[in-house]
Amino acid sequence: MFNNLVYFILILLVYSAYQPSDEIILPGWPGFALSLALLAAYYILARTSFARFKRQAAVFQRSAGKASVVYHRLQMRLSILAIVFFTAHVYFLGYKDLVTAVPVIGGSVALTGLAGLVLFALYLSLLWFESFDSYAWIYGSRLTRYRFIRNQLQINIPIILPWLLLSAVADLITLMPQIGLKTWLNTGAGQIAFFLVFLGLLSVVFPVLVRYMWGLTPLPPGPHRSIIESFCEKTGFKYSEIMLWPLYEGEALTAGVMGMVRRWRYILITRSLLDILDEDEMGAVLAHELGHVKRHHLIFYLFFFIGYLVLSYSLFDLSFYMLLSTDWTIDLLLADKDSQGTTISLLLSAPFILIMLLYFRFGFGAFMRNFERQADLFSYRVTGTIRGLVNSLEKIAYYSGQSRSLPSWHHFSVAQRVEFLEACEREPSLVQAHEKKVRRMILAYCLGLVLIGLLGYQFHEKGLGEDVNRSVSLKLVKGQIRRYPQNAQLYRLLGDLYGKQSCLEESILAYEQSLALNPNDPITNNNYAWSLATKPDATSSEKAMALWLAKKAASLLAAPFTLDTLAEALYANDQPELAIRVIDQAVTLLKPGESKGYFLKQRAKFQAALEKKSGD
Repeated sequence: MFNNLVYFILILLVYSAYQPSDEIILPGWPGFALSLALLAAYYILARTSFARFKRQAAVFQRSAGKASVVYHRLQMRLSILAIVFFTAHVYFLGYKDLVTAVPVIGGSVALTGLAGLVLFALYLSLLWFESFDSYAWIYGSRLTRYRFIRNQLQINIPIILPWLLLSAVADLITLMPQIGLKTWLNTGAGQIAFFLVFLGLLSVVFPVLVRYMWGLTPLPPGPHRSIIESFCEKTGFKYSEIMLWPLYEGEALTAGVMGMVRRWRYILITRSLLDILDEDEMGAVLAHELGHVKRHHLIFYLFFFIGYLVLSYSLFDLSFYMLLSTDWTIDLLLADKDSQGTTISLLLSAPFILIMLLYFRFGFGAFMRNFERQADLFSYRVTGTIRGLVNSLEKIAYYSGQSRSLPSWHHFSVAQRVEFLEACEREPSLVQAHEKKVRRMILAYCLGLVLIGLLGYQFHEKGLGEDVNRSVSLKLVKGQIRRYPQNAQLYRLLGDLYGKQSCLEESILAYEQSLALNPNDPITNNNYAWSLATKPDATSSEKAMALWLAKKAASLLAAPFTLDTLAEALYANDQPELAIRVIDQAVTLLKPGESKGYFLKQRAKFQAALEKKSGD
């Protein structure tokens, strides 16, 4: 389930980063045929992979969990391959373009995203269809193939539910009339506040939604319920209900606690786990789950997801610009100008994917492993012995057919957990040492998040991002010039970028190179004239050159901006009376609704110069 959480987040990032374009390799029916071919190819790969696995099954020692290890590794590889195939559908075969072209669906973030999730779910369903026989052999499942697939889909729906609800609310906001609330929600502060309120409300009501999606039912009265109720009463643990968890129709061996608020907090336990545990073992498992609540792990997990947003906000643009700062990336962008849209979408996806994988796989995984160990130690403290928890862990490993020695990215292995508990029993000081370790991890995480958040604020709000943006833009334009040295517009763009960085000499040189290739381009003449006319300490020859260029630009293109430049050049050449006439003419060329504010300020400046000249 935790692996699928990462997979679905990755899919949403890949899908959201793609921007529809005209650069589809095979649009229309050929693309549809190739899409079906990709699905067929994936199914054949999954079928042959699990057929090979079943042929090797005879050499697996099931008691050692080897078959389970190979099975999960094979599932992981094929899931990653499904992500690769999904990316091909989106970026090269126009799947998202097709979806956004459908009326109603294309205008909805939720429905467009749901269409992407359906495609990925189709790939996973093909994987589950072929993996079922191996699963049934390893775990002794009594499920049918179709019930197995239905259970897999049912398990994964809560993973995507928050995103779907958030997208649906965003769609509703877009339908709101343009009032103050909607305007505020479109601001950065409004979006952050909206997300935090949404996340807070969802964290409260989410267990209720999952209860019905998973088909949870109250545990009937009997010995098992009495044991759980007695333990919770003795430990003072408050909850709403004890629920039977029909995970794989109750065949899974697991338990959990869901919900931060007592009214909607549920204790979950599967029927199979109840059948194999005695009273002491059940109490130890419940104490472990209680440890997650008492140590506020659920709240921290929620905070950890918020931290990902801070991290993405702070590091996405920076990592993207760093990616673009390399020559090989620029060469990739410029290799084929007809496919730049797809390339840019892929490059936009790369930083998100990298940050997400590092954050969840290593950061989140490290916290989860140590939180599980902290919950184990809480169980030890509450029950006064490690025997109940150790025995329950050993039973779960044995009856489930899982490897006792294989850890996952989010859990230590059963062997590691048992060894640590035994070490703590021999040396009780290790318990407090681990508590301190977790507190240091949380403190380091919070401090790091604050520092990264401040970096993001400086980057986005204090102008640092604009400087980096201009630097990257310069690199891109220079790369284009290397490929197209006879393109006058590129030299003009280079001059504009240098001008924004106050590199006037470089800007002037770029404009001269542009005019050498196209001397009658009005915009280049205009921009070159503006650079000379507004240059600090410009020489008389530069001022004269500015006036000549401005007159030429205005003669080639009579527009408000070219007449503004001409007026500025006249002002620089001590001709304020003519400057006033030209700026007045520029105002007459403005389109209805265009602001006159800037031009009126220019006129006031010229008027002041005229009055000063007359006074002298």
